[in-house]
Amino acid sequence: MHEGRASSTFHELLRGITNDEFNLLKTVTRAIKDNSEKQYKKKMVATGSLLRSLLIVRTLKALYPEKKRLVFEIGHGSGYVGALLLADGYAYASTDIVQAFYVYQNNLLEELIPGQVTDLVNGGELTSINSIKPGHAVHVPWWKFYSVTPNINMSVDAVTCNHALAEMHPNSLHYILHLAKMMLQKKDGSFVFEGWGDVTNAPIWSVAKKFSDLGYVIAHNNMTEAVYLPEDNKAAQGCIKFVEGELDANVSMEEQFHPPIHISSDSPLSKRITSNLESINDNLSVTYKDVCDMFASELGSKDLLSDDEKFFKLTDGPS
Repeated sequence: MHEGRASSTFHELLRGITNDEFNLLKTVTRAIKDNSEKQYKKKMVATGSLLRSLLIVRTLKALYPEKKRLVFEIGHGSGYVGALLLADGYAYASTDIVQAFYVYQNNLLEELIPGQVTDLVNGGELTSINSIKPGHAVHVPWWKFYSVTPNINMSVDAVTCNHALAEMHPNSLHYILHLAKMMLQKKDGSFVFEGWGDVTNAPIWSVAKKFSDLGYVIAHNNMTEAVYLPEDNKAAQGCIKFVEGELDANVSMEEQFHPPIHISSDSPLSKRITSNLESINDNLSVTYKDVCDMFASELGSKDLLSDDEKFFKLTDGPS
């Protein structure tokens, strides 16, 4: 995942990292290396995937600097977003429909925070999410998250789903946005993400329209982060709301629903994110060389290319 993108992610998206972020990377990198040695008998580190995960973690921390907050991730993939949040003391829960990802993250989190991961595969209900302590995690198998009659008596501060929304079947997208809205309402929480996913089958505007259809408004939207709120959220001020009756029949659906850049001081959440990200940007003292040297030190080698990256390099080489 994100093979070959470590440098571009660091320089173009993160534009550097802070000392606090560097310490998180160190902690999670060590857990990744130890887990890979234990589970796969091979020492490995994550570069591009881990750095890309830091991007949404930075946004979540800018939005909710209080570490007692609870984040629920849908489609956790490699699990590095959760690992970074847990390393920083946040409460975290997640689900993924892909068994390999689920097992990998489960092993990784047990390596990172031993004894502090509750796996609902072994029993328990979704409502256990309500009592997660800071620095603890709950792992939700897909068959408990996707249900004909889901138990929605659970409350979270933020839902995140990255690089996946446009890749979902329309029914799945409707389900998670509907369920997420109910999970967010009690705490006036937010749906926060970066990256819409591959748009071959579903353009961005169609996903944005689904948010609108289900009663979300745009609190903040930039190239590297998006924040949607249920429209009855107490913080839903200065937000963009699409109203069906106000749509222009002479304008294409894409023009009407493609989410515009929205950075507004009238939106409390947008104002908070912008201010906190500016503070972070003023303290980006760690260089890409520093990060690569740390990866190399943990790996015991300066060759940081994964097996996939080596294969891609071979196939992209001269004939």
